[in-house]
Amino acid sequence: MADPNCFLNLALFCGLCLLRVFAQEAVDTHPVQDVFVAEGNDVQFPALGPLDGPEVNVVLCDVHHGATNTMLLNYYRGSPVELTSRFVNRSGLSLADGVFRLHEVRLSDQAIYSFRINLGARKFYRLHVLTPVSAPNIQRNASVFLPDVQLVCAASGSNLTRRWMKEALPLPPDCHLSSDNTTLLIRNATATHNGNFSCSVENRVSSRQTHFNLIIGGEFRPLAVKGDSKKEPAGR
Repeated sequence: MADPNCFLNLALFCGLCLLRVFAQEAVDTHPVQDVFVAEGNDVQFPALGPLDGPEVNVVLCDVHHGATNTMLLNYYRGSPVELTSRFVNRSGLSLADGVFRLHEVRLSDQAIYSFRINLGARKFYRLHVLTPVSAPNIQRNASVFLPDVQLVCAASGSNLTRRWMKEALPLPPDCHLSSDNTTLLIRNATATHNGNFSCSVENRVSSRQTHFNLIIGGEFRPLAVKGDSKKEPAGR
């Protein structure tokens, strides 16, 4: 006699395959939770709950890249978890707690991931893969003889934000920042602007800080430019 669970799993499989056709519409109309990870690190998605009980027959996970939907895993009660070849050696689903883990995350893994248990509602997660902040450094404008001082906080990484401080306090009102906070400008700088400036650079997965000790000798005075003196021609 055929196992009734086989027919149930087959029916669920057919039904869920049809539901995958409408997955993109679900992405557009359902709430999506953000998950952040640094490139090269491992990420753990929120737990789905125990999946090894008799009430769980099917678990599906899809990856959504724009209008393209790709199967990530299938699980049918009593069978091993099936992973698509792209993830087979660097991901896994724990049936004990329903946690899906992805190892050595790549930039190409950035996408929306959806999970469905049986015929329940999908849960959507947008995976953000960010490049960590590089070691920042502050560069001063080339000429120390100009009246204006410009400090540039250089760093690389994904979705960076910068925050400047002077002597661990907010910047004085005569310090002006560019729209992205990369450049700090002090007009008509004098020795009163001397001090330790710090720039903190961060994103959702990392943060770094650097310092610059600004030293200005005194009030700026334009340098006098001397012309070449002309000698009177020797007497004839």
